[in-house]
Amino acid sequence: MPSNSKILRLTAIQHSRTGLLQPEIRNSLVHGRIAETIQFVQDLLAILIILVLTAETFTADSIAAQLGYGVVLLGVAIIVNRHLFGLLERFSDGSDELMLVGVIALLIAFLSAAEFVGVSLVVGAFIAGLGVRRDPAEHLGMLNGLESIKDFFTAIFFTTLGALVTVPTVEVILVATVLAALTAFVKPAVTIALLLYTGYDARPATLTSLSLDQVSEFALIIAIEALVLGMLTQPVFNAIILAAAVTMITSSLSRHHDERIYRVLADYGLLKRRYKNVDERSAAPDDVSDHVIIVGYGRQGRRLAETCEAIDRSYVVIENDPTLLEVLDMECPAYIFGDTMEQYTLEKAGIEDAQLIVSTVESDPLSNRLLMLTEGRNVDVILRAGTVSTALDFLERGALYVNVPELLATEQLVEYIEVLAAGDLSAEELREQHLAELEQQPESGYYTTADEIKAIR
Repeated sequence: MPSNSKILRLTAIQHSRTGLLQPEIRNSLVHGRIAETIQFVQDLLAILIILVLTAETFTADSIAAQLGYGVVLLGVAIIVNRHLFGLLERFSDGSDELMLVGVIALLIAFLSAAEFVGVSLVVGAFIAGLGVRRDPAEHLGMLNGLESIKDFFTAIFFTTLGALVTVPTVEVILVATVLAALTAFVKPAVTIALLLYTGYDARPATLTSLSLDQVSEFALIIAIEALVLGMLTQPVFNAIILAAAVTMITSSLSRHHDERIYRVLADYGLLKRRYKNVDERSAAPDDVSDHVIIVGYGRQGRRLAETCEAIDRSYVVIENDPTLLEVLDMECPAYIFGDTMEQYTLEKAGIEDAQLIVSTVESDPLSNRLLMLTEGRNVDVILRAGTVSTALDFLERGALYVNVPELLATEQLVEYIEVLAAGDLSAEELREQHLAELEQQPESGYYTTADEIKAIR
């Protein structure tokens, strides 16, 4: 079995790949953004705890010194991100290989600085991640390279984690059961309650909680630090490791079935569908007809709303992000503030009398639901997909058009909407044209360089 110090170093290096240098969340779903924010706050708190634990002595001066070193490294990372990273981009001159080498050198530099000042490698890895810009459009090749490195160290991490697992005693099983229950049940329940209290709908609150129901890597790192310092007994440490292994399995299952779990909780009355909030927060006429329903009010949703106004076409926006409520109130004459997956929200938006539904959200469950609800109705559906194979499936099931972000920019989608509105292209002609375009593309639907993406655009 590897020593605790070696385990700590391996875990720190692995976490720098998996937790800090991973690409940003590729979609703009509300629950994805909430989960990312919560995880980031949790990571910051974990970094503070690690800084305190790694102080040479538990005195005010020693702890203040550790915190001071952390703040200095954080300041350097901010400067690198805002000012020096651009120099690296210009130096690489568009070469993904040079960008990848530069980012790895940046990681090594922060790890070396952390080691030099006596700060944990975990802190250096975390701060190095903050210093790296992650723009998929500009740094796709570099991010793909980091993804490969992450996969390599993920294997090391799980091998190390497996080496820590021992035959559990009854005491360890009992403690691990309590920890796993708190993580898999109590934590999600508290998260749901807090998000409902702050104004989020039941579905995004539930899906957010189900993406946070496992023992995090940082918790394992803190446990290892505490064990090395003699602040944690071996049985408790073994229980934490066992609970982490169990929750990794249960979390993968809960994420895979998150929509089904939400439906069960809602159908049994454990989660109240708050249709009153939909009525109070919405502003749409009851007699709207032959209109366009725009799902999502991000950058693409705004462009589509502007296009509808320019061509004098009535529209209704559906959005469920509370942070956009004020913007909707100022910019949209007709909007429904609710979850598109709920039947009541779609009825409120006038799905029965709509002429076109445009989803700007990359969510297969949502796309599947819209296709199911519009089957046999005189309403066209434009969807968004992450891969060509998914787009082809949606087209075969009746979608009018499928926007694949890696292939098509917002401007092209807006152009097609305008052509349809003007009657210059029939729905069947657009579908056949789009089908021919997709069949000529690679099966994966992804491109390896920013130049290829720009060429498509």
